[in-house]
Amino acid sequence: MARRRHACFLLLLPLLVLQLLLAGGSLVDDLPAATHQVPRLVGPQRKLQQLPNPRPQPQPLPQPNPNPQPQPLPQPQPQPQPQPQPLPQPQPQPQPLPLPGPQPLPQPGPQPNPNPQPLPQPNPNPQPLPQPDPNAPPLPLPQPNPNNPQPLPQPDPNAPSLPLPQPDPNAPPLPLPQPDPNAPPQPLPQPDPNNPQPLPQPDPNAPPQPLPQPDPNSPPQPLPQPDPNTPPGQQINAKISSQPDSIGGARTLYPYGVIYNLMPLFSLFFYMF
Repeated sequence: MARRRHACFLLLLPLLVLQLLLAGGSLVDDLPAATHQVPRLVGPQRKLQQLPNPRPQPQPLPQPNPNPQPQPLPQPQPQPQPQPQPLPQPQPQPQPLPLPGPQPLPQPGPQPNPNPQPLPQPNPNPQPLPQPDPNAPPLPLPQPNPNNPQPLPQPDPNAPSLPLPQPDPNAPPLPLPQPDPNAPPQPLPQPDPNNPQPLPQPDPNAPPQPLPQPDPNSPPQPLPQPDPNTPPGQQINAKISSQPDSIGGARTLYPYGVIYNLMPLFSLFFYMF
């Protein structure tokens, strides 16, 4: 108990000092208000703007009551008594259901005839079907009325176009039709002598086609050597042209081939005259 009283005394001393300081601060704050109430005779009075206190005074802490009075306990509020619910009325007794009457017995079906009638047998000699007359004239087909022609159905311009069938990329290629080896050869079309076809004329505006040049990287073809057993002047197999052979190059001329190559020119000359 002594220690508790000593601790309470130590707490009361700072509280008393703090209360004195607060009381002195309030007196200092009341001095300007008291000076404004004194009438001054010298000069006109002017109101001074009161600036806020830059150092606010701390508020006094509430002092604990050394002898706290016990607070009365709150009295419980009387709860309202619940109203008794009315008892449910008894349901009237259900009426007994009428008993079903006796069901009539099913009538027995007709008894099968112990002596059934035999089924009709098919005719062993059937009648032949009527055959069409081979000598009868054919029925005429219905002809359209020329005085009342029926308009042809027009396609709908607003109808969407049907998609074209796409070929199957995975389908195997179709085999090409092979010519029949036993079939006779087809005759070539012969020109009509009464209606000669004009020869195609070259286009004068077409640019000239460049002549095929021999490949400079290909090795030159060796010229055929004359037969040593043939006397000179009778070499008929020797080439006249000294140009080496190449793919697409000019056709080489032989002694008898010159006349053969000039035959189309002679035939054209006789055809024109």
